[in-house]
Amino acid sequence: MKKTLKVTLLGVCVLCLISLLTGQTFAATSTKPNKVVMSADQIAKKEEITKSDFSADVQISRNTSLYDHQDGTRKDGVDYLFVPRLKTYFGTFKAKIAYSQDLKDESASASDWADAALIFSMSAYKWNWSQPYIITLTPFFTGVIPISQASTKRDEYKTGLSTGLSIGIIPDGIAPARDGAFMLALSITAGQNFHAYSSDINGKVLNKYSSNQTFNLGYTYKEFNVGFELINKSRWSYEGNTKNSFAHSEELGYSITDHFNVAIGHSNEGGAMKANASDSNFDLINENDSMAYGTLGISF
Repeated sequence: MKKTLKVTLLGVCVLCLISLLTGQTFAATSTKPNKVVMSADQIAKKEEITKSDFSADVQISRNTSLYDHQDGTRKDGVDYLFVPRLKTYFGTFKAKIAYSQDLKDESASASDWADAALIFSMSAYKWNWSQPYIITLTPFFTGVIPISQASTKRDEYKTGLSTGLSIGIIPDGIAPARDGAFMLALSITAGQNFHAYSSDINGKVLNKYSSNQTFNLGYTYKEFNVGFELINKSRWSYEGNTKNSFAHSEELGYSITDHFNVAIGHSNEGGAMKANASDSNFDLINENDSMAYGTLGISF
C-alpha cells in the first residue's frame, strides 16, 4: 500500500511539474506513441529549422513479469523517463534521464537512477526512394554520465563515448494522416567505456568496448502504431573476452491526442548462448525473463 501511494504521488508530481514548466500550454510537436519506434528517432526526416526548437517527452511505465510462478520471483516496478531535446538547423541535442522504482524491494539499492545519456544527432541526409517513402542516413554521438549506484560505487565507471549511424526508410510526411505507413530502421554503434580499474569491487572483469546492432520495424495507421525492435549487443572486456546478448520488444501504441499517448508491450532479453555455449538462447517469450508493460507518454 505504501509503495502504491508513493508511485501515485510521484506520477502526480511529474504531471504537476509539466504543467508548471509549460504554463499548461503545450508546444506543437509530433507525438510518437510507440516506444519501439521512438528508440529509432535519430532517423526522423530532416526539417527546415530556422531557429532553435525545444520539446520534451515524459514516459511513465509499469513493468511486471509476464509469468507469475507464485514463488516470490515475480518482478514489478515503475520506470520514469524524461527526454528533453533541442532541435537546431544542424542537428538535435537531447538527454535521457531515467529512474527505476522496484515495487517489491524497499531496500536502498533496489530503486535507482540510470546513467544519463547525452546524444547529438546530425540532421538526416535523405534521398527520395519510392513515394511516399524516403531513405535517411543519420550519424549520431552519445556520451554517458554515470549516476547509478552500480556504476559509481561498484564499477567505478567514469564515462562512456560512442558513435553510430542509422539508416531508415520512413514516410515523407505525417504517417497518421495517411491510410497507413511503414517505417524501417537499421543502426549500428561503436563505443568505449572508461573505468578507474579493469574490474569492479567484486573482482569481475568489466567491459571496455561495445557495439549495438539494432533493427526497428513499425507501422502506423491513423492513431494506432505497432512496432518491433531487436538489438544484438556485443561486448569486449578489458581482458579481450567477447560476450553477446539480445533484447527485443513488441508494442502496440495509441495516440489519445497530439500530446498524450498510451502503449502496451512485451520485452525479453538474455545472453545469446545457453550455458553449454553451443545452443542459441534466443526466445521470443521466456517464462523467467519476459516482461509485460504499460506506458503513458506525454509530449510538450
